[in-house]
Amino acid sequence: DRKNSSCLKEVLALFSPNIILDMVNFDKGDSHVISDLYDQGWIGDLNHYIMISSFFIYNTFDHEQFSEQKINEDFDPKNVDGYTMRKIESELALYSSKLIEITTILRLAFVFSADDYSNRFQQLCEISLSGHEAIAEPSFKYSLIRKDDAAAAIIKIFNSRSMGITDLANAGHVTSKTLVETLHGSAPLTPGDRHHDPGNFPYFVGRDICLDSRKMT
Repeated sequence: DRKNSSCLKEVLALFSPNIILDMVNFDKGDSHVISDLYDQGWIGDLNHYIMISSFFIYNTFDHEQFSEQKINEDFDPKNVDGYTMRKIESELALYSSKLIEITTILRLAFVFSADDYSNRFQQLCEISLSGHEAIAEPSFKYSLIRKDDAAAAIIKIFNSRSMGITDLANAGHVTSKTLVETLHGSAPLTPGDRHHDPGNFPYFVGRDICLDSRKMT
């Protein structure tokens, strides 16, 4: 249990990690637990802590002003969804901890590619087969990245031991409607043969949907 400090102590005692890639730090409680264990000496060998944050931060904080900068509490919580609020609180909790001295906060784009194990890409291909014209144009825009690019960036952070806040995201530029229309136009599947011809499986979409960012880590 990630939120159970006693369980974490047992795991840390077994492995004595010098690097932690924390992909399940989802709220301020998670930040407090790992920070407290660091303060108490349970991860004395640790010299690099990497917390995976999210580009959703930039739906609340202006990307031009806060790109790779600390955020603050100057925002209206009524306009923030639950997931983003928890990520904001998680970052804020780390800022005030001793752990921040050896921390990299990676603001990651939305992983969306044919090789992503979540199958969200394949599901969107299915949606694109019909009804894409009826999808309303939302105001929310996604920042997208391939799984392999995300993994390569994390490896680079491992090797460089860079500390601080790092972007692998932008403010977002693709809506869900645009995604569906793009997939529909690239014709990865057709309703009649999607279950019969392996060549039409969503993995073989012929058009990339890329992250457009001025800075890539």
